[in-house]
Amino acid sequence: MSALDSPRPANRLIGLALLLPAALSCIIAFLVPTFSTVLMSLRSIRLFSGDSDFVGLTNYLELLRDEQAGSALLVTLLLVLARLLAVTILPLALAYGLARAGRGLRVGVRVLFTVPITLFIPSIIAVVWHIALSSRVGIVSGPVFTNPAVSRLLLVLIDGLTTLLVAAGIALVAYLPVLRAPGGATRRLGGIVAVGVLATIALTLQSFSWSYAFMPGGLAARTASLAHNQYLLAFRGMNFGPAAALATGVLLPVMALGVAAVVVLILLDLRLEQEPAEAPAATGNRVGAMVLLALTVLCLAGACVVAVLPMPIALGGALSMSRLVPRTFTESADYLRLMLVNGSLLPAIPVLLFQLPLTYLAALGIGALRPLGKYSDWLLLLFAPWLFLTVSPLSLTLFNRLREAEQLGTFLAQIRPLWISVPIMVVLVLYFKGRLPLYEQAKAVGGPAIRAFFRTIVIPSLWLTALLTLVAIMLRARGLLMPLLVTRTPDEQPLHLYVLQASLDFMGFPGLPIALVLVLLPGFIFYMLSYGIFQARLLDRLLLVSGSSEVAVPEASVAADSEGGQKANSAEA
Repeated sequence: MSALDSPRPANRLIGLALLLPAALSCIIAFLVPTFSTVLMSLRSIRLFSGDSDFVGLTNYLELLRDEQAGSALLVTLLLVLARLLAVTILPLALAYGLARAGRGLRVGVRVLFTVPITLFIPSIIAVVWHIALSSRVGIVSGPVFTNPAVSRLLLVLIDGLTTLLVAAGIALVAYLPVLRAPGGATRRLGGIVAVGVLATIALTLQSFSWSYAFMPGGLAARTASLAHNQYLLAFRGMNFGPAAALATGVLLPVMALGVAAVVVLILLDLRLEQEPAEAPAATGNRVGAMVLLALTVLCLAGACVVAVLPMPIALGGALSMSRLVPRTFTESADYLRLMLVNGSLLPAIPVLLFQLPLTYLAALGIGALRPLGKYSDWLLLLFAPWLFLTVSPLSLTLFNRLREAEQLGTFLAQIRPLWISVPIMVVLVLYFKGRLPLYEQAKAVGGPAIRAFFRTIVIPSLWLTALLTLVAIMLRARGLLMPLLVTRTPDEQPLHLYVLQASLDFMGFPGLPIALVLVLLPGFIFYMLSYGIFQARLLDRLLLVSGSSEVAVPEASVAADSEGGQKANSAEA
């Protein structure tokens, strides 16, 4: 492939030019706040007094002696263990069995396991469990979540159960393209599983929403995660120094895990290709695979029943304890506005205006134009430290910036841009690499190079780009930490945060059942329809192959370019 091995000088120049805006954004959005957080950890900073003194490693030494910091580390390690068990066994077995199934069954199960992903709103799940296990509903005889003996274990169990169901859906997206691709899949699968393990550890180290939502306020002494404890140190202790030290202690290993994951992907030389329309039938022990699939689905169905059971109980309990007053319909309109504006429109603005364009252009420069030839993938190392980064470790610096600029509670604070998305960039780079053979063939049959580039690379990528954009908006809309920090009144909060805070005393929250339905139902319908289309139209046809694997190239787009090129040549003649 000439584009892979020996790019033209124009490709080098354009590819690096497309990469430059994302690189500058990475410096502004990630690198500078990272250094600021590290420097903050070496100082004693009082939030409201403005006092700031250099204390060196004192903040780190205080953390080592802090009993609550030790408890937070233990809780986080338990969450890591539970999540690793959840993402590595049953989801892999599910993908293995489904890889040898027919397309109809495969797509159906894909859509089925999209349900837990669409319902994954930690704050709302916490509200449901709180109501279902409340002594007022009558299922249990005592306040379960306030019992120190069981609260930590309960948090880990619920988190692990939910992670298992979400991981099953994600595994079908990550593992199936490897298992269904031709050639030896063992090495590729091992690499993808390794990346999944690294991602699980990194994301769990930064986990905030579960701990905060399940154990808010004074209940967090035994159940705070590292990220939750960081929040408590900064905004209750009012001293950003120890909180920044804790953030730095999380930030550095997360960055190392991101670099390790990108190196694994580069060494595997992976690319995403699209399965031909006339795909060969699956091979292997199909009977054994179907038995494994049936057993795995049965186990996951049992977990799903346990996870979903609290929902009708919670809604029934909320209805029985709520006073349905005449202002319910007015409240419904307010909830709908919070959901549409604060929960959907505001999260979409920065993704569409900043994150998507910068990320797409950078991925196009690396994956399609290949400015460094076969070594172009190593350019991803510029962004790799922030592959798994969430907002938590940098939240102190971001909050300080907004506070000093007097933007807390403003529109700009609510649409704060994260500038680029490194995970989206990596996925698009793999996809563009997989489209390069089509581009080379289209040029070889005489089509104009620019037209071939758009027809074989840019236009086909719009489906995947739309899916990744939808995921980015959904994740941003369901975040909990930054809305807590930058909003000042309920009118500024997304609906899921408003429901969480108001439901702490749900006896005085008559609109809780309506609010729960408005949070869950519209999003569920929208995302299920959207992801169902993407599962059948795009995801089920993607294959993840390595440099030594070959997939039959679909001839439709090449033929179209060939016909276009012949017409163009005839016109010139």
